Amino acid sequence: EILAQYLPEKEVVEKHHEKEEEKITNELETLPDWLKNFHGLDLHSSIEHCDTVHDLLETLTIFVSSIDIKSSDINKYAENEDWEAYTSCVHSLQGMARLIGANDLADLAAELEEAGKRKDLVMIAEQNPKLLSDYNAFSSLKEHLKPSSLEQQSPNFAPTDVLLEVPEAILTDAYNAISDFISCYDSESISMVLDSLMEYHLSDTDKDKTMAIRKALSESDWESMRAIMCI
Repeated sequence: EILAQYLPEKEVVEKHHEKEEEKITNELETLPDWLKNFHGLDLHSSIEHCDTVHDLLETLTIFVSSIDIKSSDINKYAENEDWEAYTSCVHSLQGMARLIGANDLADLAAELEEAGKRKDLVMIAEQNPKLLSDYNAFSSLKEHLKPSSLEQQSPNFAPTDVLLEVPEAILTDAYNAISDFISCYDSESISMVLDSLMEYHLSDTDKDKTMAIRKALSESDWESMRAIMCI
């Protein structure tokens, strides 16, 4: 909306909101019952961010696989009163939670991120246990997200649209941007770049690479991200 105010009128093409809503509705209809019955997600928001059920399940798999490590880190940093690390970790959790539509969890993580910045020990002591409890509740999805389980359900999760191959120039620019953002520890911008690549069909190599970056990002593992990007 901001960009549209400054771009020449002839360069602006409005999104057809009705078509977007229709696509989201179609994707929601293909969701498995176990996901529809899970109460921690705003599934409309999930599809809105991830675009397809297939991409949602892949992102959800990464989110769930990092629960044990990240919840342990959050607890450790709070106990050690390492507020810089704590703030970084809950910020990362907020971004991933928002991406999959776990809005209540994301909102609480955002509140605790601000509490960490201002060293509000009372609020952290009161709300951090709830954050960890709500976060760990997603562990119940692990069984459904096993590769064998997803393979059995895969016919229901084919994307409704055929994705275009990613242009080499866009992929190169995306990787360069990610490298730059890693250098300045800008997790939010890295997440945005990764989200933009979800609009395209990636090769298996690039898909594995972006998934590995997203997993490392969810764990605030900057060394792994540097290794993946060879910087």
